Amino acid sequence: MKLNNNTILITGGSKGIGFEMAKKFLQLNNKVIICGRNESSLKSAKNELKDVYTIKCDISNSNDRKELVETIKKEFPSLNVLVNNAGIQRDVNFNSNCDDLHNLDEISINFEAPIFLIKELLPLIRENNNPCIINVSSQLGFFPMAKMPIYSATKAAMHSFTKSLRHQLKDTVEVIEIIPPAVDTNLNSEGRKKGNFKFDLKTPEYVEDVFEKLKKELVEICYKDNLENINNSTKKDIDSIFEKMNNR
Repeated sequence: MKLNNNTILITGGSKGIGFEMAKKFLQLNNKVIICGRNESSLKSAKNELKDVYTIKCDISNSNDRKELVETIKKEFPSLNVLVNNAGIQRDVNFNSNCDDLHNLDEISINFEAPIFLIKELLPLIRENNNPCIINVSSQLGFFPMAKMPIYSATKAAMHSFTKSLRHQLKDTVEVIEIIPPAVDTNLNSEGRKKGNFKFDLKTPEYVEDVFEKLKKELVEICYKDNLENINNSTKKDIDSIFEKMNNR
């Protein structure tokens, strides 16, 4: 990926991985737009990242998504990079009462919204130089966490979708998948409060690793050598990891 002189939209860019990516891209002389549904978080991001553009948008809402697309087309016609980063992660137990609306919200934000934004913004992205789409999935898409069945499933779907999209767009648009491990972000706040996991990897450190791999023009980006471990895992390995993760 060309790392400078881009116009970049990052969903969920006011916190966590999205925020750190926005910071890095700005340092590399890019025009960066972030969107998020929390006004105070956007203001806080704007205060720290002076040159960032902010748009309030709840991407789980179809009308908000449409307005976001129209705003981008009108105000940022040079857009050539889309980073689908926004996501939510919830514990869901089907032995107890499940909130169907929350489950649908998780599917909408993590999977439906990225597909919609790609479909609607792809013509604009293609018009500009160095077109690129970056989808953020998760290692839980490969090794699901039983406490988070919806999240894990949406990230598995994102991995599959990104692989197919890369094949379809191979002659016109670079398609990159970022596959984070457990990183210390607000996304994991519920697990942190319950003491389910340790989050030793800080977001700035993780994003530095991501950008080192972007420089190398990798299309599937894991932390350190995790990608090799994933690719070399047998079904027996995957089942064993699943059991260890879910029987703590």
